[in-house]
Amino acid sequence: MSSIYKLLLKDFLLLKKVLWFPFIYAFGMSVAFSDTYAGALSASTIGVSYMLMIQACARDEKNKSELMLNSLPIRRRDIVLAKYLSIIPYAIIGILAYLLTQGIIYVTGFPITLSNLSFEVVFGVHIAIIGMISIYFPIYFKLGYLRSNIVATILFLGGFFLTIALIRNGLRGIYSPYTQNALNRVGNWVQTQTDWQIISYLIVLMLITLATSFFLSLRFYAKREF
Repeated sequence: MSSIYKLLLKDFLLLKKVLWFPFIYAFGMSVAFSDTYAGALSASTIGVSYMLMIQACARDEKNKSELMLNSLPIRRRDIVLAKYLSIIPYAIIGILAYLLTQGIIYVTGFPITLSNLSFEVVFGVHIAIIGMISIYFPIYFKLGYLRSNIVATILFLGGFFLTIALIRNGLRGIYSPYTQNALNRVGNWVQTQTDWQIISYLIVLMLITLATSFFLSLRFYAKREF
């Protein structure tokens, strides 16, 4: 665990000069999506998590950190695991940036209203973040930062605008009648489940997705040569 802690600390030291920016970004996103329920919180948290994740990977590339790390007695498993765990403090920073923005707006009387935190919204945001890193990290550990950067940009923009579209308009108009019929059946089944059952299913799905992504990343990274 000490090596994982040091790897996490390494990422934060690399990011220390840009840790102020998430708060500026959160304020901008909060103003832009203040008229959408949970849109400001989603945009702030997902955007900040993505930005810090990409910045950490970019600075690793710039400083040739992987060459140094792989010359040290550090297991590649720990390197991969540290990257996955780093998303937790990134998401926390995103939420804190949103709360600070909310406080500033309340104190200054800025003429916008932001929704309060709720379990459902925070849970949904973390599902989106887990989906994002589960797709990105296997590509990153397979191809490296430079070649995965285009994929990361497409992934972020697609996930960002899809999340906002779903929040604004629900699922109307983005699927075929066949898909609609299937989703209606799923919806009818969901209505027979309690909230805690649905949450449990989503947690299990997230864990399976995250575990699959982690082992793919580990397998790809184990085969990389530096």
